[in-house]
Amino acid sequence: MSTPARRRNLKWVVAAAAVFVLVACVAGCRGRFDSKPVPYVGELDLRSGVREVDTAGVMGVNFATGTGFSGLVLELRMRVRDKNLRGLHLRLGDRLDMEHAEELASVLAPLRASGTPVHCHADGLGNATAALAAQVCTRLVLAPSGEVSTVGLAAQNIYFNKLLTEKLGIRLDVLQVGKFKGAEEPFTRDSPSPEARQSLESTLLSLQNAWATMLHARPAIEQAWQGAPYPASESKAKGRVDELGYADDSLSDLKKAAGVEKMVALRAGGEHAPSVLQELMRSEHQPDIVVLRAVGSIVMGRGGSDNVAESSFTKQVQQLSKDDAVKAVVLRIDSPGGSALASDLMWHELRKLAAKKLLVVSVGGMAASGGQYLASAGSHVFADATSIMGSIGVVGGKVVLNDATEKWGVHAETFTAAGTDGTRRARAAMESPLQAWDGPTRERVLAEMTEIYELFLLRVAEGRHLSKEQVQAHAEGKIFSGKDAVSFGLADEIGGLSEAVAYAKLAAKLPEGSTVGVFEGAGGLLERLGLTDSDTRAPHLSGWAQAAQALGAPSLVHYASSWELLRTEHVLLLAPTWLEVR
Repeated sequence: MSTPARRRNLKWVVAAAAVFVLVACVAGCRGRFDSKPVPYVGELDLRSGVREVDTAGVMGVNFATGTGFSGLVLELRMRVRDKNLRGLHLRLGDRLDMEHAEELASVLAPLRASGTPVHCHADGLGNATAALAAQVCTRLVLAPSGEVSTVGLAAQNIYFNKLLTEKLGIRLDVLQVGKFKGAEEPFTRDSPSPEARQSLESTLLSLQNAWATMLHARPAIEQAWQGAPYPASESKAKGRVDELGYADDSLSDLKKAAGVEKMVALRAGGEHAPSVLQELMRSEHQPDIVVLRAVGSIVMGRGGSDNVAESSFTKQVQQLSKDDAVKAVVLRIDSPGGSALASDLMWHELRKLAAKKLLVVSVGGMAASGGQYLASAGSHVFADATSIMGSIGVVGGKVVLNDATEKWGVHAETFTAAGTDGTRRARAAMESPLQAWDGPTRERVLAEMTEIYELFLLRVAEGRHLSKEQVQAHAEGKIFSGKDAVSFGLADEIGGLSEAVAYAKLAAKLPEGSTVGVFEGAGGLLERLGLTDSDTRAPHLSGWAQAAQALGAPSLVHYASSWELLRTEHVLLLAPTWLEVR
């Protein structure tokens, strides 16, 4: 073939390829370039509450499956700014944590302020969901068989001392530094100490005052709570709800009010529907601000999905510290504390991170004891008014089983290379559950705990720019609300994750279009299964703790975690209890 002919054929090939590419692009990109954004109403289903971290179990191993509450907050922040969102339908029940209600109210309040209809349908209203409804709902519909159960706040502790000592012959060798520190009391007492009672009751009163302030936005609900629960008909008659009806009718009314038909599920069945957030996280661009979560009891080693494990957490912090694309980190804490050693090691890594880039703290339900320890590493701390903080103190001990084994005719004898010297013998076997501590050993353990307590005071004082004496005034194991924490100088502002992210953008001087992502953690299946980590010191939940978790009893899970920590470590930073406020 002649050269001119070859050139003509080549032109035809190039032209045909260009047409093919153009057609393919038009066909594949039609939705992106040709279609116009369609107005819609969003529906957010909160009937089952929200978890800080979404997890699913596979062969007894829990894996993170979604972005949890942090991801939901970030998505809602973007949805609120979306001009195509013409209305929001909230589905409520009686399962929502108070701090989550407070944060969601803050995020969604601009919708109501802008005149966007926010219609809410409730199967029933509890303390937290009633507070959320009072803050954001422009129309509130209650199921005909539902009730308004705004009954106020209370807490319950379970005391196992008689069961352990009298029935099972098990006791705990426990010491504490701080007279308000009561983490061991459920195992060593039959009722609370006066100090623990005072600390808990004053915290509950502060939390209830914050809750009542949220209810004030809807006076009919605020006036109702002391006489609750109320049946549906009485709630409607007294104006506590606007109407009685069903969710599908409530959604239809919202569509009519908004003048649109399209509905987008913002949360369904515990998993996020395809959303703006997921599109962001699938993009090629790394986020400028990363939300790093510290959720659960603090433990050494690798831990599990319900723990803040020192080894895994340290790797995450170091990864963020080295990533130049990340300009700021928001540390989201929901933890009652745990291992004193792990808390200090993690604090050290967080301080190194804070020396390189901005570290802002957002306190969720709790940043107590070891959680407070971690919070002190940040440059600015946000807490919800209904968060629980403090518990600056130390508790330590071990489980003692020798009385129990003797009951069953099993005698344990201790042999050591120290010979017959009683003190040296006790010290060599001091971590054994088959031998109680003697007086000199208790003195040595108490000296260790006292030093850790002093270090705790110094860490908080350094991070919060306070004197040791100022921290001491609110220490010794006292717990308090987020509102009180701000007044004491242990937090900077009342606000949730949304406010923390907004502050981080401003403080890091990032442009308006800066992106935010949730750190899900690196590592593959082997690391998640713990097969790449030789550290076996991490405590795992016992069988009955897993059962309590399945039954939705976080306080029992907390006690079980305490038991496991006492079995494996003898110096701890633990809150007096895990308070779940709803």
